[in-house]
Amino acid sequence: MDLSRYQPGPPEQELARLADAVGGAAGELRALASRMRAVVGEEEAAVVEAHLELLRDPALLDPVRDAVADGEPAAPAWQRQVTGLNEQLAALSDAYQRDRARDVTEVGGRVLRRLVDQGEDARPDGAGDSTGGEPAVLVLDDLDVGTAATLDGAGVAGVVTLRGGATGHGVLVARARGFPVITGAGQDADVPDGTLLAVDARRQQLHVGPDEPTWRRLAELRESRRQRREQALAAAREPGRTADGVRVAVEANLGTVAEAGPAVAAGADGCGLLRTEVLFAGWRQTPTVAEQVQQLTVVAEALQGRPLTVRTWDVGGDKPLPFLPVPVAANPFLGVRGLRVFREAPGPLVDQLEAVCRVAARYPVRVLVPMVTTRAEVEWTLARLDEAAGRLPGGRPDGLEVGVMLEVPGAALRVAELSAGLDFVSIGSNDLTQYLLAAERGNPALAELADHADPAVLRLVRTVCQEVPDPVQVALCGDAASDPALAALLVGLGVRELSATAATVPDVKAVLRRSALPELEALARRAGQAGSAAEVRQLLEPLRD
Repeated sequence: MDLSRYQPGPPEQELARLADAVGGAAGELRALASRMRAVVGEEEAAVVEAHLELLRDPALLDPVRDAVADGEPAAPAWQRQVTGLNEQLAALSDAYQRDRARDVTEVGGRVLRRLVDQGEDARPDGAGDSTGGEPAVLVLDDLDVGTAATLDGAGVAGVVTLRGGATGHGVLVARARGFPVITGAGQDADVPDGTLLAVDARRQQLHVGPDEPTWRRLAELRESRRQRREQALAAAREPGRTADGVRVAVEANLGTVAEAGPAVAAGADGCGLLRTEVLFAGWRQTPTVAEQVQQLTVVAEALQGRPLTVRTWDVGGDKPLPFLPVPVAANPFLGVRGLRVFREAPGPLVDQLEAVCRVAARYPVRVLVPMVTTRAEVEWTLARLDEAAGRLPGGRPDGLEVGVMLEVPGAALRVAELSAGLDFVSIGSNDLTQYLLAAERGNPALAELADHADPAVLRLVRTVCQEVPDPVQVALCGDAASDPALAALLVGLGVRELSATAATVPDVKAVLRRSALPELEALARRAGQAGSAAEVRQLLEPLRD
């Protein structure tokens, strides 16, 4: 940002100016978080809450205050500190820490615009208001959360980023709001204003200046998809099953109380994954057992008798919780996270398990434990569950089902031993993919490599389905279940429970209704023999449109 016209004052005035800018930016973020919580959901709002935490970080604020007190003007002092911190983070070897550089840039820009009196008006054109004519495709270098949250549905037909991957926070928010997004288009999208663009986000294809036959084909495809979506919505409340009648539960991933009702309306057969770290993301103190029971009960009631799968605290890696701090690690995804957080201090986990038991005494509830690697960890968890259930007059409720997540490849390869005596296992496709392929799922540079459709991932899913002992059920949650064609392939591999985003539940059910199990099993065999994820996705094309 050009600071040549910035007019500095004496140190005390500059300190007040800095405080006003930081306070104003914090106000913007609080308003944005509230808007996102209402429109998109708690998980996306938590991203903005994390930006708020940056504005309270002494590592960012204190050096600027010291420099201003020593006579440096506020705007250049802030810009210098933000740039320096950004460069430090971007140079780190850990992808998770590097991703924080983007957050620092966005938060720093908000404060800097306040310092030079631009406020929130410096948004990309078309981000927050209609273009006044036909809806346009918004082309950006990258998509930040603030822009994604203020996209105007009447003025923006889609978004294309020149760089960045499919898992950036801004991209996830925009897609959750229903905008088609293509990421990392590079020079293909670096075109002058007014250029005709056609976006096929489902296939991540961008057509620049399409000719008349291409435009007509895309228009017909859009109409066909619209009709299929209407048909899927009309039949969404029917049970999930294949064309030849094989039952497949198609459930929804939930993170907030508010998401449960819409999930039921979308036809979800239950909740296959309740992210409790999202449900309580805004809490500064550990919720009591009674407070957890209250929140879980509201979700269970909203599901109207459908099963509720409660995942225990999944913190660490890219999931911080203020009341459950995790030690800083050089590689947090391979460090103390999930179940590992509680091995030395199990109190919060036991309290949560007690809350789950109390709700399970009245509603159909399952408990799911993340980041399990060994049978010893399973035994330890079952002992903690017995400890928690011992606090109830009747002990462990008869209907409570117990399962573990398969995210670690080593756990998946020993599933027969690991899952003995359990009711179900749930394959966490996001983490299993990143660990199996050594490709961090939040790193845009590795987006093409970290693909759930990679044949190695599919072979491991098949191994789990073949080796899990009876009567243990195999479920799968994560992004793979939200891709209708890939979800159908997973059923061909042996998965019988899918937990997807609520918005995709009708489409997943629709694809299954069009496919007989022998066809999906044959497709799965071909996919397992493919040489790449790209080949697998090519095999899935007949299921997509």
